[in-house]
Amino acid sequence: MSETKHNYVERAYGRLRQMIIEHEIKPNEQLFITALSLSLNVSATPIREALNRLLNERLVVKGHNRGFFVREMREQEQRELIILREVLLVWAVRFYLSRPDAVMYDFIQQERTVWSCLDRTISQQKNKLIEVDKGLFSLIFEQVAHDELKRIYQNCMARCGYVWYTFIGHEQQLAYYHQHYLRLMDALWRQDVGLCEQLIQAGSQKCLGHQHITLLCFNGGVGATP
Repeated sequence: MSETKHNYVERAYGRLRQMIIEHEIKPNEQLFITALSLSLNVSATPIREALNRLLNERLVVKGHNRGFFVREMREQEQRELIILREVLLVWAVRFYLSRPDAVMYDFIQQERTVWSCLDRTISQQKNKLIEVDKGLFSLIFEQVAHDELKRIYQNCMARCGYVWYTFIGHEQQLAYYHQHYLRLMDALWRQDVGLCEQLIQAGSQKCLGHQHITLLCFNGGVGATP
């Protein structure tokens, strides 16, 4: 593959993946190659190759007419992905805290300081909360340096991230998860593996025990209210 073609494929893949994860394209929606080619300003070939990559990641599926569709949001599957997220995080934290690293401490100290001092609006709180969630666990997986585990986690979050982030970022959940992440970062700081595990599990169970997943899947990814 030429460098130019590779760049077009990467651009199409990155944009389509983002659109699916952020629900700019809805579950069950058909993906028309010609329309996508026009909207993304690339030829049909990079679009087709990008869709095949997304097919391998299970973000899209093929229909009976051989067309591509965004994967349906199924409640049981979303619940299983939230549980998988929990298992992966617990393992990564255990592994990481067996060999502490100064980079982790610097990150935690920075976040604790910012969270303690900044007076945020609801929108700012939501954005910061999601930023902390993504940044904290990305850093952990980077430091663990286990490429396959990182790939599995990224794919898991690509498929359940919309459910997870719309839940923790909802106005009614912000106060809980604000305190949740402060406690988790403090537990990481103190290298308390047991408490880290309890907190990660508690954060997952709060989501799993709520009607949010049911409503979101029932409504096709639209209009759930925690």
